[in-house]
Amino acid sequence: MMGSYDHIWAKSEMRGAVSLAMHLRQTAICAVYIAGWMGLDPRIARLGALLHDIGKASILFQNFLRQNATYPFPFRFRHEIASLFFLSLVEKAERPFVLEMVIAHHKSLSGDKRNLGLLDMEDWEDNNFELHARGFEQWSEDALGILQELGLVVHKIGLEEARRNYEEAVAYCRKRKLGCSEWKGLMLAADWLGSAYGEDVEAVLPRLFVIPDLSCYDNPDPLYPLSLRDARDGRRHTMVVASTGSGKTSFLFRRCRGRVFYILPFQASINAMYERVRQDLQGTDAFVTLLHAVSCIKWAGQEPEERILQRMTGASVKVMTPHQIASVVFGGKGYEAMVIDLKGCDVILDEIHTYSDVMQAIVLKLVEVLVHLGCRVHIGTATMPTVLYQKIIQLLGGEKEVYEVRLSPEELDSFDRHVIYKVKSFEETGGGDKRSHCKRSEGFDCMQSGEKGSGIVWKDCRKICRSE
Repeated sequence: MMGSYDHIWAKSEMRGAVSLAMHLRQTAICAVYIAGWMGLDPRIARLGALLHDIGKASILFQNFLRQNATYPFPFRFRHEIASLFFLSLVEKAERPFVLEMVIAHHKSLSGDKRNLGLLDMEDWEDNNFELHARGFEQWSEDALGILQELGLVVHKIGLEEARRNYEEAVAYCRKRKLGCSEWKGLMLAADWLGSAYGEDVEAVLPRLFVIPDLSCYDNPDPLYPLSLRDARDGRRHTMVVASTGSGKTSFLFRRCRGRVFYILPFQASINAMYERVRQDLQGTDAFVTLLHAVSCIKWAGQEPEERILQRMTGASVKVMTPHQIASVVFGGKGYEAMVIDLKGCDVILDEIHTYSDVMQAIVLKLVEVLVHLGCRVHIGTATMPTVLYQKIIQLLGGEKEVYEVRLSPEELDSFDRHVIYKVKSFEETGGGDKRSHCKRSEGFDCMQSGEKGSGIVWKDCRKICRSE
């Protein structure tokens, strides 16, 4: 839909010449949706989203996008600083939340590696406000017109009121304590989604927060001892110690109640798990994503929408390495968006015993953070050092909060992953070449060593052999 201010861009011509009004509208839609899901105030989320980029209406920024003018001073124009000039459009009680969304959605408050945080520039530039307010009387009319078109109640803002708004923001930043900002995380997530999808974002959003139907994993089978265990327990977290092939994965999924982050240490196992879960949940509304260092190669055959969504906030099930969420431990760039994504979800940490000493230390801190974020943590392992086991149980809140499951000695004794048979000759297997199909296994592969009378191992035929 064409508007009165479509000549004012949010993105350059090389990036589609997206109008500022359109970008703010789409970002606000995302912010409201995510806020509703996360239990934050949707109205405040909308205010912050509408104001976060309004500083792009500045003549300086518009000239920069069109590349027909250069900055008159040797400084880096920060559009979010110019956005602060409109703070008085927000009720005083709501300004701290809006400030969290606007000030640092691109740069830190201070200490940015390029020294471009708000406080950095305020301390080092005597006229930081004047630099960003050049031509304000002219371009503020366009900015207010855009906001009014988008449904915001506005009033004329002069240069002195803009200065007071800026000084209020600086004062807030100086007294703000270090720590994670949910509102910043919300803004980051909404901005990424709004930028990625533009006009199509309303159709995409409902897919992102679907709680998966995991009933397919409730399938009792005597061959998988854990499938016979009752997963219903009031305790929040889970610790499962059981042999490979005993049904740990299905049991861990049965313990989940919301969106799921499935964390594995190795790319090969992640790829395999991703394909398995996609197949398991086929025909449901669940959206499954894959995330690791080279996962983009695996996405090469997917539709563009699918590739973009992989790294966005949301998804019914995300299969990934711990490195992908380690930012919540180290406070890496954009970690607030990951916090928003993780909050209140189920997190499965599988094969935890395989991590190196350093990675185990990171995982321990990660468990602590996940508990703080209200996540339900479910851990699966075949074996684990006692010290590590005890530390994890302690972090999860002890036996009152952790449902511990182990296979009994009787279950371990009766549990066979492979069955080996000895025959007198290869012909007894059904004949043919050295790699054949065994009659007993009804088409499953079997192997033989080539020596008469040697052992033969039937692969993947445990179910057939155990039934005889």
